[in-house]
Amino acid sequence: MERRCNNCRFGKNAKKVLLIEQFNNPFQYLAADVNYDGKVSTSDMIEVRRLILGIKDTFSNVHNWRFVPTYFFDPTVCDFTSFNTNPLKAKCYFNIGGDSLSYFPNSQSKTFMDEFTVPLVNTYLRKQNTWNWKAAKSGDVDCDANDTKLIEDTEEKLFLKNLHRCYYTDEYVNFTVKARTDQEVTAWEMGVRLNPDVLEFNALENTNSGTPLDVENFGLTKWNQGQFRALWIDTLLTKINMQNYTELYKLRLKVKQSTCNFDSLFLLSGKVLPTKFYNDTAEIKNVSILLNIEDVNNGNHSQLVKNVYPNPFDKKISIEVELEKEGFAEISLYDNSGRLINNKKEFCNKGINILTFEDNKGYQQGIIHYVITTKEATQRGTILNTKY
Repeated sequence: MERRCNNCRFGKNAKKVLLIEQFNNPFQYLAADVNYDGKVSTSDMIEVRRLILGIKDTFSNVHNWRFVPTYFFDPTVCDFTSFNTNPLKAKCYFNIGGDSLSYFPNSQSKTFMDEFTVPLVNTYLRKQNTWNWKAAKSGDVDCDANDTKLIEDTEEKLFLKNLHRCYYTDEYVNFTVKARTDQEVTAWEMGVRLNPDVLEFNALENTNSGTPLDVENFGLTKWNQGQFRALWIDTLLTKINMQNYTELYKLRLKVKQSTCNFDSLFLLSGKVLPTKFYNDTAEIKNVSILLNIEDVNNGNHSQLVKNVYPNPFDKKISIEVELEKEGFAEISLYDNSGRLINNKKEFCNKGINILTFEDNKGYQQGIIHYVITTKEATQRGTILNTKY
């Protein structure tokens, strides 16, 4: 079962996840700790963001719902008062036998989460509460999950209806998505349906909005299935003023087939991810969205990455890049689950530069994704690793 989260709950509660505001319900801790490391941190935010973007379909370390048997809350069974303070550090001290269970499994792989055992002669078998559970939906920090409303079945909408010309095979275009609202924005999300037979993703361009964005804000893994997702959450508490049309993101795309119907190739789609904007407390209803399509001049659309070698590689990865002017270039490597496995940032001269990771020891066999970022653009690609 695919596990979906709604950015409304996640966006509104970013301050809580960042520990700027306190939780007021112990089950919020259980919902927030999606990587099951016993604390609530930005690592959990990253996991939820990847789920919203479709980079991952499930949380790796926790179930869809997190259950605690009501049995443990009976004061005649165990002392569980510490649960209300912080369940991640709580223990259930049994009144009989002197044993205890905690949030993490003990040597017998037992925890107060998800399951428990009751001896057949125990009188609690005849009590209704023995077979009840209290639960929190993983990632639902607001504790108001409703599966039927997580992804809305809204109609698809056009960004714009008229374009100034047709586009032809192997041309490059910049898609700039802008939004306008009278309120300050602390989070936004957007789902797009596209035609992957006509449009090929080439690079993520930097915008002039001042909003920090990188590849982690975009779900590109399902591009070939005709889906694209984007979101931004105000983790730096900067907010966005959008009283004038403000750039959300800019994509550089390659035209694979000639077309005069761009207006039907890139559609807002609630079936992919609802297009929503939020302030500190609620969803913002009155938001205007505009898509600008700009021609890319010949000679300016050359890719940053010229070569990746050897491919498949043995002991090191070398990535050859070409910069239009000197500046810093940063390269990050991710495994197929989206986990960052290496990172390098170097000052590069104008022209050809080679950035090298000396040893791939510890990298898993299979696909490795790279992301290279300069001041002007971001580009991503894949490398085949045949060495464990």
